[in-house]
Amino acid sequence: MTTPVLTIPHNQRGYTLIELIVALALGVLISAAAVQLSFTSQRTFALQQGAAETQDSGLFGLGYIARNVRMANYGSGRPIINDETPNGGIVLTTLNAPVSTDLVTKTGGESNVTFTGSKGSAHLVIQYRAPQDMFDCEGRRVLGPRVLPATATDAERPVQGDLVVERYFLRTDTVTTSNEPSALALACSAGQYNNLIEEKKDLDWGAAQGQVIMGRVDHFDVRLGVIPNPDMPDQQAYYTIDEYKASAASPKPRIVSVQLAVLTRAQSRAAGEAVDADQKYQMFGQDVTLKAAAKGSGFVRKVYTTTVALRNGRGE
Repeated sequence: MTTPVLTIPHNQRGYTLIELIVALALGVLISAAAVQLSFTSQRTFALQQGAAETQDSGLFGLGYIARNVRMANYGSGRPIINDETPNGGIVLTTLNAPVSTDLVTKTGGESNVTFTGSKGSAHLVIQYRAPQDMFDCEGRRVLGPRVLPATATDAERPVQGDLVVERYFLRTDTVTTSNEPSALALACSAGQYNNLIEEKKDLDWGAAQGQVIMGRVDHFDVRLGVIPNPDMPDQQAYYTIDEYKASAASPKPRIVSVQLAVLTRAQSRAAGEAVDADQKYQMFGQDVTLKAAAKGSGFVRKVYTTTVALRNGRGE
C-alpha cells in the first residue's frame, strides 16, 4: 500500500496596488523617452537630408555652370571682354551677339528674396565658339571646326566652330506641388550660329523654358570682376550688373572674372520649427530674406558661391 504524499500549501501573494502604479509609471516614462528619441532622430535626419540635398544641388549646379562660363570668349578673336567686343564672352549688348535687347546679361529676373535695392535675380548670358563637336546646355549638338565641301560657287574651305550663346536665369519650377506656388529653378536656354558662314540675326531661343540645371533655387546673383584702371591690371573690383552698365567709361572696363551665387533649398521638407522662416542669408555681403510667399515652408536653405576666372579675357 502506497503512502500518500502530503503537500503543504505555500503562502502566495500578488502585486500590491502601489507596486503596480510604480511599474506603470516607469513604463510610461520609458515609452515617452523612446518616442521623444524617435521624434528627435526623425527631425535630425530630415535636417541632414535637407543639408545634403542643398549641397548636392548647389555644388553640382554651380560646378556645371562654372565649367561653361570658363569657356566664355573662346574664339572671339579678341582676348578682351567688355560691352563692345564682337562675339564677346559676356553678352551685355547687341554689339556682342545677334540677340534682342531683352536677351542680354541683366537683372530683373524672378526671385523669392528681398533685400535693399533688390531688382530681382540675374540673367547671365555668355558666348563662346565651340572648340570641337559638343553639346550646348540644352543638349543640342554644336559643330566644331570643320571643312565645308566645295560648291559650284565656292571652293572647299575650313571654318571655325559654331558660336554658342547660353542664358542662365530663374524661372518657375514645373516640378512642383500645390503647396509650393513659389518654387523656382535655375535653367539654361541656348542658341547657336556661325557668322563665318552666314550672318544670322536675332537668335530664336530666348522664349524657351530651357533646361533645368538646379531645382529649387530662391535667388541667383552675379558679380562682374573688372579691371577699373588699365594701368593697374593687378587690381580688380567687383560690380553688380547694373553698376557695370552704368559705368561712364567708354569702352567699359574689361571683365576678367565672374562671381556666381545661388540660394538653394532642399527638395524635402524638414521639421517646421527647426527652420527659422525669418532667417537672413548672406549673398555677396548683403542680407537677403525670403518673401512672404516663400516663408514658413520648413525647408533647409543654403547659399553657395563660386568665382570663375575668364582665362579667355585676360587681355592682349
